[in-house]
Amino acid sequence: MIVPDGTPLIRTAADFGARDTGRYQWQLHVPDTAHLLRTIAPVLEQRIAGSMFAGLTDTLTICLYRETVVLRFESGKLASVETTPVPINDGAICIPPLLFPLLVFGWRTRAELAERYPDFLVWERRNTLIDVLFPRMTSSLSTLY
Repeated sequence: MIVPDGTPLIRTAADFGARDTGRYQWQLHVPDTAHLLRTIAPVLEQRIAGSMFAGLTDTLTICLYRETVVLRFESGKLASVETTPVPINDGAICIPPLLFPLLVFGWRTRAELAERYPDFLVWERRNTLIDVLFPRMTSSLSTLY
């Protein structure tokens, strides 16, 4: 069993000298980016509502270099998620397809990815919006093997 960070057990272990030896990065494949984004729409809307972008009406373009996903927000709600097989580099964010799961599942932040990968690009005026939609997350997986 994996115990999440911040629990009393982990804090007590640290008090007795235990140390964090790092994390293993799970390798996740997202075969249908648009479907994933539609599925997590309530979470994205909740993040928008709790931020300075409450009531957002805008279009966010995510270029995955092989395809482009266009998110349309209306009054803070995700009105549509459309995919086009053509890469469109007209703004927002350009991210290699293999890096997208790192961002969307919260393993790495926008700033961390931009620092490490020169082909990860975000228009500066979109930095805060991307940070709100895809924050760093702490997760815990319990495996049965």
